Amino acid sequence: MKDKPHTLWIIVAVFMTILFTTARLDARQDFTICESPSTLTIEVGGKWTSGASMPTPRSEIAATILDNKIYVAGGLVARELGMATAAFEAYDITIDTWEQLAPVPTLVHHTALAVVDGAVYAAGGYDINFAPIANAWRYDPATDQWTAIADMPAPRGAHQMLTIGERLWVVGGDGPDSSSLWVYDPATDTWQTDFASLSVARNHLAAVVDDETIYVIAGRSDGENLGLVERYNSAEDVWEALPDAPTPRSGVTAALINGRIHFTGGEGLDNNPCTYNQHEVFDIESETWSALAPLPVPRHGLTSVAADGRWYVIGGATAAQGGTFATATSRLDIFTPADVADN
Repeated sequence: MKDKPHTLWIIVAVFMTILFTTARLDARQDFTICESPSTLTIEVGGKWTSGASMPTPRSEIAATILDNKIYVAGGLVARELGMATAAFEAYDITIDTWEQLAPVPTLVHHTALAVVDGAVYAAGGYDINFAPIANAWRYDPATDQWTAIADMPAPRGAHQMLTIGERLWVVGGDGPDSSSLWVYDPATDTWQTDFASLSVARNHLAAVVDDETIYVIAGRSDGENLGLVERYNSAEDVWEALPDAPTPRSGVTAALINGRIHFTGGEGLDNNPCTYNQHEVFDIESETWSALAPLPVPRHGLTSVAADGRWYVIGGATAAQGGTFATATSRLDIFTPADVADN
């Protein structure tokens, strides 16, 4: 009996240490903004506000949205806290609050999330040793439980996954045959691979879907940041090139709002620990780029979703490469375009 108070205090002390460390790391604002070759003038076209902070500061994360909740999975955390996390948290956009859910079945970062028929799917990513994995799972929000599904055709990380109809489409990433496009059918629990490939294999890219069309933006190939933009017509299985993004970068995020792709974040390479805050917008109809108010805090390894005409940009690290672990954040920045703010 005499040992119980002592044990309790140890548990409390450990918890407070983790809490303090997490708060300290998230509060750190050390960063250098990467320079951009873009000559675009920043236009007045909306405003940034802040939402409730994510419970677990992390980077190299994935997100999707279902029934007004943004789900965020995995990521890299501070070295003191284990480097990788299986954290799975949801943000309710209607009440600006987060909840912690059943963790992903394994420690994972650089994974991808998407939704089909009321379920959240996670596929691939890197393990604790930065090796790509092929594992995939389905999460049921009603039961707060994960179930393993068929593995991807090969290990892949730092990719994107999108929903077209009742199927999931995996594009880009790091792993064998990473330029190939893979499709998962939940009805049969099977993957298909016989689709047209990206012109350039790349990872740490951004991608959005517009009806049955996929847009892939920027990314990294052979240690070089790219500005390449490609459009995939899923009905015809054809890729086509579009005007490059003004700022080549990787470790980025993007979302589609009212026919315009909002694109931000990214990291410098070649031992340059800078991060990008440039907010560039691609108009699908005119196929032109413009620039809007930059992300309030530059970072890479972030994620985002669009909902109710707004852009929710989450997490990420303010320093690139080796600085990633020490600068993971829990930030939630919300961009409201001018045409939404005026309504």
